Amino acid sequence: MGGNAFAHLNCPRLPHNLYHTLRTQCQSALEGLYTKVKSPPVGPSKRDHGDIDFLVAGPKHSPSAETILKALGATTYLHTSGSSTTHFAIPLPDGNHAQVDLHVCPDNSFHWELFMQSYGDLLQILGVLNRPLGLTADNRGLYIRIPEIEPSNKKKAMVSLTADANVAMRFLGLDVLKYSNGFSTNEQVFEWCMAGRFYGPVVASKVNNETHNDRVRYRKREMFTACMKEWLPAHPEVWSGRKLWTREEVLAEALEYFPDARHIYHQAMSEYNQELWEVSVLKAVREAVPLTVEYKAGDVMRGLKRFVTLDPDAGWTLHPNATQENIVRRPVWMTHITTETDKARLCEWVSQHWSEVREQEKERAEAKKAERMLV
Repeated sequence: MGGNAFAHLNCPRLPHNLYHTLRTQCQSALEGLYTKVKSPPVGPSKRDHGDIDFLVAGPKHSPSAETILKALGATTYLHTSGSSTTHFAIPLPDGNHAQVDLHVCPDNSFHWELFMQSYGDLLQILGVLNRPLGLTADNRGLYIRIPEIEPSNKKKAMVSLTADANVAMRFLGLDVLKYSNGFSTNEQVFEWCMAGRFYGPVVASKVNNETHNDRVRYRKREMFTACMKEWLPAHPEVWSGRKLWTREEVLAEALEYFPDARHIYHQAMSEYNQELWEVSVLKAVREAVPLTVEYKAGDVMRGLKRFVTLDPDAGWTLHPNATQENIVRRPVWMTHITTETDKARLCEWVSQHWSEVREQEKERAEAKKAERMLV
């Protein structure tokens, strides 16, 4: 969305009066095709408009792009395979065109995506304020990030909180009524954002810890830049009397506020702690093998995964045949290693039998190599 989709057409920026006239006409046409049609409110201090954005959901008759083109009175459209957005070129009386961007939403995410797109860079501003607190919003909803897991697996670290915009605003301490009534200036948007209950001078100081995406926003997002580089430094009083929230406190507050998130959080932490434990077991096993130049540690580790089991009666056993031909990172016997005592017993067995395990793995590898040479 931005007004540059049609390189072969002249799509000039639209003055307010023409923008609102076209938006009203397009709204009426699209309401005949979809049950939900909204044009997100733009940044209140915007001087002109590069395009006209619409979010739609609930198609009435599964309209094709050609059907929408005719309804809008467009001359052409552009759609990229796999994208939820289609661009339409609406002819203007002077021979130029206006770009209309139509984004199709799943019915259950329509209102959340509308929230994400509304009032210019509002969500960009909240995103920067939320980041150091472990909060993230995308087109699917609001999330809390688990700090222990985030460095190694960003996806698993995300715990879904809500996809209801009003619920999200109330959790963040943002005035839902003011938002619903709308904003008449960018400054009102800035003040509304900074009023969030978790935000304070500590969070604001971390805003300068810019990411690559932030630097792109500063080049392309006028409203975002005005807030972060000009308005916020000029208004330190907005933080007066604020509680200084830590990321850990926000996480605890989120899990209290959103009971459904607790199970997801505890499940993720359980899996994470199990992964840490298994890494420690494998590290201890590797260290139980003497450091000599005559062997490859990889042969021993592969052999342990392929030939060794824990028998309830016989204990640790080296089998003549592979118990697991296609080995993976997690050995089948790992489920039996649940305590430090279990780990110590395994390491003791490995220290006594590692050479046998290694020889058996070497024989297997050589036999496989010989089979391949005969083919």
